[in-house]
Amino acid sequence: MGPRILSYAVVAVVAVVAATGAVGALHGGELPPLDVVFVSILFAFLGLGVRAAILAWRSARLAAVHAERTIGRRPEDAVRAAVDEERARMSADIEAVVRRAVLGIRSRAIGLGESTATADVPAVLRAIQREGRAATAELRLLLELLRAPGGDGEPTPPDAPARTRRRRPRGLDIALACIAVAVCLVEATTGPTLAPEGMRTVAVPLGAFAAAATIAWRTDPGATLLVQAVAIAFGSALGAPVSFGIWTVLAFGLPMWAAVSHPWRGPKAVAGPLLLVVAGVWSQAVWSPDNVGILIVILAAAALTGLASRLLDARRRRSAARAAAYDALLAKEAAAAVRRDRVATARELHDAVSGTIGVIVMQAGAAELRWADDRPGALRAIDVIVAAADQAVGELDDLMPRLAGAAIGGSADRGPEDLPDLVERMRRAGVDVRASLPDPLPRSRAASPRPRTGSRRRAWRMPPATHRGRASACGSRWSTARSR
Repeated sequence: MGPRILSYAVVAVVAVVAATGAVGALHGGELPPLDVVFVSILFAFLGLGVRAAILAWRSARLAAVHAERTIGRRPEDAVRAAVDEERARMSADIEAVVRRAVLGIRSRAIGLGESTATADVPAVLRAIQREGRAATAELRLLLELLRAPGGDGEPTPPDAPARTRRRRPRGLDIALACIAVAVCLVEATTGPTLAPEGMRTVAVPLGAFAAAATIAWRTDPGATLLVQAVAIAFGSALGAPVSFGIWTVLAFGLPMWAAVSHPWRGPKAVAGPLLLVVAGVWSQAVWSPDNVGILIVILAAAALTGLASRLLDARRRRSAARAAAYDALLAKEAAAAVRRDRVATARELHDAVSGTIGVIVMQAGAAELRWADDRPGALRAIDVIVAAADQAVGELDDLMPRLAGAAIGGSADRGPEDLPDLVERMRRAGVDVRASLPDPLPRSRAASPRPRTGSRRRAWRMPPATHRGRASACGSRWSTARSR
């Protein structure tokens, strides 16, 4: 038995016990069966209304707690979590797209250097060139994705507005309507009736019609109450009043509760309850004054428990709206920070491997051309390929840890103090670099932690056979010469 069914069972048991005690107290210990049944149903209905109000209170409390926790989150924490998640995803993409390709090229070049006597060297060099160009294309695609606003290269189209489907009665609604009609017919045909003898043929169908309208208590409670009010008023005006009884607890109470508890559903949601109260009280005041109080109790209990549920639900929706608005603000700030961080990562990734992969492709082409006539020069080019691949792998292994410690939206700190390492990497890549560096090296300025060295680094990664030039940076003197 689930919690929902268990709660219904508890309500039913409490209602029967309370009704038995109340009827026994009112009748001096006697328990008229019809009175016990009627009061039990009335108490059960009241208990269900209280249960709905309690559930609405719990939902409102949970929504308020969630809203407080959401609003208590600092924007810096949300931005940091989003950036860390994006950096982890970018690290996996870089591993899958770039690092794996460079490792494949390095493995081919090392194997080629170890077995030049048996391997088809030109074919292997052509394969290295193909893999290098493929890695360049994949790297270019990855950089475009990193720089794209949505990460997929194209703006995301807005979601189409959801079409609202008209609600239809469900199986439970049909069952409740059938029960209400059956009870109404039984009471009208077997019990006392308010209508004169000749008008019972009109009063009974009107009562069944009013009970059948219960089928729409959930989908359109205002219309249900309007139909019932018209049926009651029409019967009273014709002199064929509808007899009230046990069925009215179900037929009037459910739509009254639904009309009051739900948010605004149009004029019918207001006119229906008012007209039913007027028509019902008028009919009972004219034809059965003793039952006016019972009818008022039924309608008041439904309206009050529905109002409590409505107020608590409104509180829940306000809390949810506050949390959603703050979530949207955090998401906007996090998206902007992620966008800046992606651009910074794209810049770092481009600086780290783009030029090196170009060196690999061009050195493989040079080695292929020299293999027949200049075997030592071709072997030196193969050594450069291995050194460049090692350098690219090393920079990729160093890239993500540096980015993880970088400021949000910025790039890894680079400054003049990194120049000696850069010179050494260029020398390992086959470029003869001579540098005269000041001692001590100037430190990076906080306002511009990343020196603009991208173009120089790309120049230094040109093939040794094609590059000769001079550059200066940070007060140092640089010169490069063709590798021998």
